Amino acid sequence: MGQLVKEHPTRKQDICNLVAFGLQELLRIPVPQDSRPAAIDGVPIQHCLFDDHMAPLENQNISELDTPKRGDLWIRITRQSTPAKNFAHEPMVFCYSDPWPENFILDLDRNLVTIIDFAVASILPSSFAKHALSARKIDANLDDLVNVPITNGVDNLEALCCAGALIVQSASSFAPCSRRILGRPKPPRYQLLS
Repeated sequence: MGQLVKEHPTRKQDICNLVAFGLQELLRIPVPQDSRPAAIDGVPIQHCLFDDHMAPLENQNISELDTPKRGDLWIRITRQSTPAKNFAHEPMVFCYSDPWPENFILDLDRNLVTIIDFAVASILPSSFAKHALSARKIDANLDDLVNVPITNGVDNLEALCCAGALIVQSASSFAPCSRRILGRPKPPRYQLLS
């Protein structure tokens, strides 16, 4: 996609609209009622917020994503008073959270888009989809082009952005923070034996 924008700068809006159409179609995939938050293959959540894109713990239901029980810990760790809450009131969606230019194969002549690389796709509350769109810019504001379903009065995008803003994006940045928020013990330190 990025190469296409360079080759056809006058068609940038057409390219962005085609990518947005593909992402919008993914959001139309029906999610069974009472689905638990998980990757599409059943493993823990896959999302760009987590270390190696995988949540450290498996969630059995949506309410486990809320932070009211861990609210004080959330505020201490993130230094934000915006806890994630009421995820159960958000619509569950097919969340494609890897919208990099290389993951879109476009045919501008036939107006076709093919999306690849579903390794970081999960069934999640809609705020996670909004976060993935706002966190990854593809020469355009995709969050303005894709209509993510919402529930009036419930939006955890700010809480997710607060958690993500603390993190220097790297392979080892979110894991310690997410383990502390979720109450997971610290991993053992490994020592070399001589």
